[in-house]
This record gives sequence, structure tokens and C-alpha cells, in this order.
Amino acid sequence: MLLAEGIHAWKSGQERKAFSSGYTQGRSDGVKQLYWNLQEQQRADPTEERVSLYEVTIPEHWEEGLLVQPTRRLIRIQQ
Repeated sequence: MLLAEGIHAWKSGQERKAFSSGYTQGRSDGVKQLYWNLQEQQRADPTEERVSLYEVTIPEHWEEGLLVQPTRRLIRIQQ
């Protein structure tokens, strides 16, 4: 009985150690991935512009006492 409890305690300790080691390694991998993503973003050609156009519908509204009809506008997003 005492031997079985000792083996169980040793096994539980090993499991905790393995979990802790894996958790730490996983966090380390996540930090490394973030680092390399940031490096890649900074290495991007600064002359290369990323431009997106989004069409937005502006609903009918009152502006300075006038009723403005609904319109569509393009919004330019430059990154």
C-alpha cells in the first residue's frame, strides 16, 4: 500500500513537471512567433503601400436644417 502511494506520488510529480515544461515551452514558442511576425512587418518594403477601398452607405440624415439624401462614399484605408 505504501509503495503504491509512493509510486503514485512520483508519477503525479512527473506529470506536473512535464505539464509545466510543456506550458513554458508553448509560451516561449508563442513569444518567438510574435517576435518574428513583428520582424517581418518591419522588413516590409516601406515604399509598398497597402491601400484598400471600402464602400460605405451614408443613410438619410438632417444636417444644418436640411434633409440629406442617402449616398455612397468610398473610404480609402492606407496601411
